[in-house]
Amino acid sequence: HFVENLKNPRSSAYKVFEVLKRPMPRPLARLLGIGNRPSLPGTLRLPTYDGSGQACHPTVSVFQGKIYMACTPYPYGRDPYENPCLYVRGPDSARWKPVPGVYPLVRPQRPGYEHYSDPCLFQREGKLVLLYRKRERRPSGTVEILYTVSSADGEAWDPPRFLAEGPVDDRLISPAAAGNALFCVEYYGGSSQIVRYALDGLDGLGEKTACGVSGLGQDFFVWHMDCATQPDGAVRGLFMLQKKTSLKYQQVALFTWRPGDGVWSWERDVPESEEEKRAVSFVYKSCFTEDPGRVLCSARDRKGRFFLFEKSI
Repeated sequence: HFVENLKNPRSSAYKVFEVLKRPMPRPLARLLGIGNRPSLPGTLRLPTYDGSGQACHPTVSVFQGKIYMACTPYPYGRDPYENPCLYVRGPDSARWKPVPGVYPLVRPQRPGYEHYSDPCLFQREGKLVLLYRKRERRPSGTVEILYTVSSADGEAWDPPRFLAEGPVDDRLISPAAAGNALFCVEYYGGSSQIVRYALDGLDGLGEKTACGVSGLGQDFFVWHMDCATQPDGAVRGLFMLQKKTSLKYQQVALFTWRPGDGVWSWERDVPESEEEKRAVSFVYKSCFTEDPGRVLCSARDRKGRFFLFEKSI
């Protein structure tokens, strides 16, 4: 680790503040970020609340003629900064602007013992809804708690609303809403399963059922996912697959879920471009965009920096 730190002093600076359980001062984060951006076609240039410009775990929804995105800052993979932020742009603009008042949406009251992550944007009852996860350490173990915030106009947002709490040490990650369902990945450290919850309203989760996954190779498990409802009622899934034998090997694939059979079926892989192969260390949670032919990916580059980029599928 000492040699690695010498090669990446900017990451080491974050490690120092992590040990001290203090956030990196924004002016210092912005200074460290100068000239420190990955170069890949389609890379987003985002102003993040922490000043790093690094982000992951995107989610997109079109609401009242505008395009909204939520993501979390993730400088060099540091959890304390991973607090959901909202951005908006017009259909003819490529520039994402922070949504006033929710930048970030929440911050941990006990840094080092809790953080927020895994945002999911969707619409319900004529409102734009952002679901997110709180990961909280307790004496009995770690729990995941799901909250929602909603807005009727994309500008004024209601206070956070409790949705559900998982049992102790339940690794409930990557929630993705589609229609009247909420899909999540239950992660067990080297394996996972996809579960479906009924989501009729915003007062809690309904019945839970496990989903099968057809066409997934035995060497892989699902780590993250995003969903998009199709006109025929089917749900398209964008899965981040992790190889069981190597944390350094991930891939993205498309799957389809149909209500009649309840099984996610493999559709096709999403191949890497030559530029990605040179720039990306591993791809992380990705999402569909307002364009059915494009997705928004999050990834870590060779220097440990997290960033977002768009690509065609």
